Amino acid sequence: MLRKRQEYVGTPLCDLPSFVGGLGLNFFPFNWGWPGVRLRIFTEGIWIGPSFLIFRLIVPVRTFRFDDLAEVQAIGSRFPFKGILFRSRSSAKWAIFGTPYKRREILNILSQFIQNVNVVPSRFNRLNPGSYNT
Repeated sequence: MLRKRQEYVGTPLCDLPSFVGGLGLNFFPFNWGWPGVRLRIFTEGIWIGPSFLIFRLIVPVRTFRFDDLAEVQAIGSRFPFKGILFRSRSSAKWAIFGTPYKRREILNILSQFIQNVNVVPSRFNRLNPGSYNT
């Protein structure tokens, strides 16, 4: 049986919680919904991947290094369309971690590690996921 290699970015910060939510990616016509996805914060970045073992085969893993994040943006203003957009500077790839209840808490934690966290929600355009509040 083939096992996917776990891609971590540093060591896990055990004193910080991990969060369960959903995932939306570029070039995928569908999303992975709650509770299939977990966001974990590491010393050098974030890891977004399967939340439980049963989702391991269907949920992709995305990692973003803190020094490579071009944007961390709150998106959506109504339930259930709230989330956080992560966009890579080097590859321009993006991912949305869908979390209607814990978005503010996650953004507050991430603002301790990176400067470009925008907590003001903006509307998301799947064809052009760039900065909206600049």
